[in-house]
Amino acid sequence: MSIYCIVTVLSAGLIICSVGQYTSYYFGKMASYLVKLSVLVGLVGIIIYSVGHTKILLASVDKVFWLVTYLDGVEEYNYRQPNYIDGNWRPVVETLNNVEVRVEGKIPNDLLDGMYVRNGPNMRCWPPTNNHHAFNGEAMLHMVALSSNNSVSYTNSWVEQKHQDAGFGGECGPTFSFGDINGGGLAFLRLLLLGMKLKLLGTQRPPQERLQAGSTSVVHHANKLLASTEAFLPYEVKLSYDGVDPVGFYDFKGMLINRKVGPTDGTFTAHPKIDPETGDMYFFAANGGPGSLPLVAFGSVFANGTADRYFHIPTPYPSAAFYHDMLLTENYAIFVDSSLRRDFSRFVKFQRMIFFNSTYNMRFGVIPRTATEPDEIMWVECSKPGHIWHTVSAHEQDGKIVVFAPKFDAYTDEIRIHLNSEDPSYLTKFVLDLTTLTAKEETLSDLIVERPSTNVKVLSPTIAYLRSEGLDSREMGTEVVKFDLRNGEILGKFGCLNECIFGEALFVPRAEPKQEDDGYLMDIVYFPSNDTSAFMIWDARDISNNPLATVYLPQRVPFGVHGLWLPGDHFQNFA
Repeated sequence: MSIYCIVTVLSAGLIICSVGQYTSYYFGKMASYLVKLSVLVGLVGIIIYSVGHTKILLASVDKVFWLVTYLDGVEEYNYRQPNYIDGNWRPVVETLNNVEVRVEGKIPNDLLDGMYVRNGPNMRCWPPTNNHHAFNGEAMLHMVALSSNNSVSYTNSWVEQKHQDAGFGGECGPTFSFGDINGGGLAFLRLLLLGMKLKLLGTQRPPQERLQAGSTSVVHHANKLLASTEAFLPYEVKLSYDGVDPVGFYDFKGMLINRKVGPTDGTFTAHPKIDPETGDMYFFAANGGPGSLPLVAFGSVFANGTADRYFHIPTPYPSAAFYHDMLLTENYAIFVDSSLRRDFSRFVKFQRMIFFNSTYNMRFGVIPRTATEPDEIMWVECSKPGHIWHTVSAHEQDGKIVVFAPKFDAYTDEIRIHLNSEDPSYLTKFVLDLTTLTAKEETLSDLIVERPSTNVKVLSPTIAYLRSEGLDSREMGTEVVKFDLRNGEILGKFGCLNECIFGEALFVPRAEPKQEDDGYLMDIVYFPSNDTSAFMIWDARDISNNPLATVYLPQRVPFGVHGLWLPGDHFQNFA
């Protein structure tokens, strides 16, 4: 019998076994099928190592992968409604460089020579061949440069990684990403097949922490720009009016590498907090790949970029699925221990790795900013479960800490973020009692809100701008609401004259602000009626449907994540 026949027969057996395994799980017969699966996978492995027909074997593994993908219902999953395939979730293919664009209105003088930068995933290979999710895709930066002659240009670019930093994604073939690892079903089998393919190719999958540049935010600290997310090491880039220059993964001069516990490399966060007075940066992070332990890292970096402290805080197992954002007060750093949990053992049982545990009350981890040991942590427990993606503000008051954040009372295991099937989140006030280690909570508004923005020049801001979906969940949001946090009042809200969909209205203070809300709001918005995008600027004090300036972009900009404003002096430093 030829090698091709042998592999084909064994591949067929593997599929039959895998389907049987998938069905048997639900009928309580998993153990026997797992044994059969292990034997068959082992036989295929023996053939791979003993036969030199690599191309034939590679083709066979690919065929098995696509068959498992079909049996797993990946295409049906991707095109169910609502989804991340249609509308403005589609990636763009063309990259443009310094294309001058039309401006309606006037760019404020104190914004001239600056640049707005927004990060977000943008898949190179489309349509996707795996379970697609909003988190999937290579990092792309969209940049709007406002020159001093009142002309505006647009550039978009993938964060091209240096050869030595090249990740596992990006190929137009069998692939694997967040949507798969949290999809359950036959995803575990697909991962095994990808491992076989790598063995045949004689290559290794990079460590989880170095898979790709982060596609969630761009962090600006100590004259460095870091494309960041919570799953990977930060990736340094240099930006100019001419585009993106990738530098490579950044470890804060050794702080995040060669660790003694868990994976060798650590991770970072999309949302560190920088003290506006000292310039020192604080962050919480956790690994999520192979070898990860139930630990949260707490780190701080001085204003000049020198590493200060870095240690690990033990957390319960299963750990929280995400440690996405944090808060900073005069004396404390705070993170959320959500009821949304992550358990890799569920994945190998053909279940979703992430699940909402309604019996686990949400907690806040509170630690002194000066802490040097993990046992200085204080766990402050809420009376109910919940999840928080983004925080707004925190301040100390009478021995307590008052926290503001949009809270989800429940959350879907599928992580249906930004779709109209996502659970609603409401602006909530928490009072954390550091004596009793309990938290009281109060919902401040019946509007569904997320993606908050505040004045980062204020340690504990009292004014917040949040994207709103209104009273019913919908895709992203069609208006921005201005809140007075201390008094629990809505100060105003605005949308577009022609309906648009907001991403995140970034607050940028004026050059010489007179009060906290003295500044501008800016966002790249999407117009579904004609499938176009525009960069818009509003007055943050006198909010109105009428923007100060509208920049009509030369191509549609897909839904992304977080934006950053770089003033003109940033570019002068690197001239």
